[in-house]
This record gives sequence, structure tokens and C-alpha cells, in this order.
Amino acid sequence: MRQKRKVIFGILAAILAIVLFGVGIHFIDNMTNKSEKSGEYDYEQDCVYLGDGIYELNNNLENYLIIGTDDSGNEAAVGTKDYRGSMADFLLLLVINKTDQTYGFLQIDRNTITDVPGIDTEGNGDEFFEEQICCAHWYGGNPEQGCENTVYTVSELLGGVPIYGYFSMNMGDIGILNHAVGGVEVTLDEDFSDKDPAMTKGKTIKLNDEQAEIYARGRLNIGDESNAARMERQIAFMQAFKAKATKRAKDDPDFTEDLFNKLKASTAVTDIPRSELSVIMNQIYKGEDLGILRLEGERTEGMTLGDGKLHEEFYPTEESIAEVVKTLCGITETDRIE
Repeated sequence: MRQKRKVIFGILAAILAIVLFGVGIHFIDNMTNKSEKSGEYDYEQDCVYLGDGIYELNNNLENYLIIGTDDSGNEAAVGTKDYRGSMADFLLLLVINKTDQTYGFLQIDRNTITDVPGIDTEGNGDEFFEEQICCAHWYGGNPEQGCENTVYTVSELLGGVPIYGYFSMNMGDIGILNHAVGGVEVTLDEDFSDKDPAMTKGKTIKLNDEQAEIYARGRLNIGDESNAARMERQIAFMQAFKAKATKRAKDDPDFTEDLFNKLKASTAVTDIPRSELSVIMNQIYKGEDLGILRLEGERTEGMTLGDGKLHEEFYPTEESIAEVVKTLCGITETDRIE
């Protein structure tokens, strides 16, 4: 039984590593404690406001936001007025429905235009800006406040879906994941030779650590340079990593712990307590996988970033938001309040 649990945990940890792009939450130091949830929510948390009405959340949900940041901020200046968080390049919401025994993911485009709270370096402020959702992490006076601001923004985008924890890390740790499984194999859908001469379009390649970061993070001078195309590559990388990591975890019970020990010195920031791990493990092991969903909408260019330059913008439809939330949270028309 102990050996079986190690294998199960290894599989879970491999999946979490995919989700987190390489960091194991049970080995991160200085985690904050969070009280057990009573299941009693206020009106806003117990309901979601979707385009066609208000729906009651009758299912037992555990939702966590995974944040992958870039290097655009000034996080070394934490605690000062010069602090600026990095942009949230990667946003993935894990939704665990313990009532229906399902779990699924929502990959959110960083360029999604929505109302972002413009909190100051003290974490205060009630002004909102219509801008790319990745900017939510830019605000605040430390990474924790940036994460909390991002959690709030994502929740509001989805009609008030409750999010109980966050996990943030720098996207530069992708190479550590790749190294742990001896290189992820992918077929290159675009030409990456501007970054690495060996990465030509159509070639099937086992990525080295530098190539893994280029593949999953790169955008400029790659294909149409869109974030949508990069999101497709991130899914491809996750799926390829999952296959190799799952096999490694089955063959070597120490694989997961060794991987996470190598990653514990990363830039991870989280408020997920250790007690939540068993919930995540059991649901992913026993539950039905609903897959990785995305919102539908219009892609255009605009100047909402305020720097005088055109940037990619994504406007999701209310219908798409409603459909995705209903699917992941197990909401039906019988849950409609008004």
C-alpha cells in the first residue's frame, strides 16, 4: 500500500508539475497556514454571475490559480514605492469538483481584456483599469499582493467563481522540468531558428533545457508572434512532459521528491497549505478529467496598456465564459436563481 501511494503521489506530483511548470508545492518553505473551509460562503461566493443570469454553486469546489510570471517587473525593490510585479504570462485555473468527482483546467489568455484593480504598493485602492489581465500581477507592493490581485481579477472575469489559493512562479523554471525527464520531445509547429538554428519548422526534436524555454516561452519572431499560438505550444509541452513524468514516477518512487528538491529554491510564491495536497491528490487520482478548456472570443490589437504601442488584445464572449464556468463547476439550469 505504501509503495502504491508513492506511485500515486508521484503521478499526481508529475501532473502538478505540469500545471505549475515545475514546482512542487509541498516542498516550498514558509508556506502560510490557512484555516479549514467551513463550506459556508457569503452570497457572492455562493453564486456566480454569468451573462444570462445568477447561478447558485451547489457543488463542493476547490479552485486554485496557477500563475507563471515573466521578467518584466522590478520585484527586487519589494517594500519600496519602486516595486513593480512582473506580468502574469501564464494563467491556469484548476477546478476540482468534489461533488461530481471531476477536475479540469481553464487556460486563460494573458491578453484578455478585463477590469483590473489598480492597487498601490500598500495594497490599497479602489480604482479599476480596463486592460490585459496579465497586468493584475503588476500592481501591489510585493509578489503576494500581486498574486491576490490576480486571483481577484480572474474570479471577477468568471462571474465570481471562488478561488481558494494561488501558486506563482517564474516561467524561467521550465528548463528544470525538461531536464528532470531527460528532455521533452515535440514536433515544432513553427520555425524557431532565429532563437536556435537547430529548431526548424516540422522537425521532431528532444528539447534541451534552453530549447524547452524557447518553445514554451518564446513569442517574438516565432510564427505569427501571437500569444494564442504560444498557448498551443504550452499545452503540447505539458502533454509531452506528462507522458514522460508519469512513467518516471511509476518506475522511480523518488523521482518526484528529487525533482521538487531541485526546484525548491525557485521563485515560487503560494498560499496553498500542505493540508490541501491530499484533496488535490485524491481528486486527480479518482476523478474524471474534463481537460484543458479555453475561452472563445475576438482577438485584435489595441492600446489599453497605455504605453503608446499596439498590443494583442483578447475579448472573450459572455457566452463562452458562461459555458466554461458551467462545465467546470457542474452548473445546470436547475441552479439558476434569477
